[in-house]
Amino acid sequence: MNGLESDYSESQIEFMRIDANSSDGAAIQRSYALRGHPSIALIDANGVAVQKFVGEQSAEILRSAINTLLASDS
Repeated sequence: MNGLESDYSESQIEFMRIDANSSDGAAIQRSYALRGHPSIALIDANGVAVQKFVGEQSAEILRSAINTLLASDS
């Protein structure tokens, strides 16, 4: 995902790709109210989607959002 997996390989972040056309993927998409494709959700340790993006996002935008989330968990 824009090279971010390797940037955060030493962290506790898990990157998941979900196929919205599968039954499991569709259920996950509905549970987080993700609309559109592609969609990205940043989910905290409690399973709450704290930020959502629809459409392609630059690595810089995602990195900033991830870093903000990590800082708030400290």
